[in-house]
Amino acid sequence: MDEKRPLDIQMLGRWLEENKVSRTELASSLGLARSTIDNYFSKGSIPKHVQILISRYMKGREPASNNDFVSQLSVPIPNKILNLAVRAAIQKDMSVEEFVVWAVERIAIQEFRSKDCK
Repeated sequence: MDEKRPLDIQMLGRWLEENKVSRTELASSLGLARSTIDNYFSKGSIPKHVQILISRYMKGREPASNNDFVSQLSVPIPNKILNLAVRAAIQKDMSVEEFVVWAVERIAIQEFRSKDCK
């Protein structure tokens, strides 16, 4: 897959067929529901942040959902902040989840090192 070219449904379909990977296996590897993958095929498009995860999977890189996430913390995030995080994650070639973890860790370290957090 070309780094500069976005992943499209036709490319993904061909890759799945050529590599004998089912939609169920793909979904499971990405931490998504099979119905989510089916919806991408029905709609004919894949969100950019999911394209990043799928591209990594296709290249043999372990997707973010298989990393050692310990907590399934659920935090309500206003849409305007979530949209900002999605755009920033795409720029950093990260999934939204990876970006949120990265950003929180970065700020937490800065705060911990500051005189206010001692």
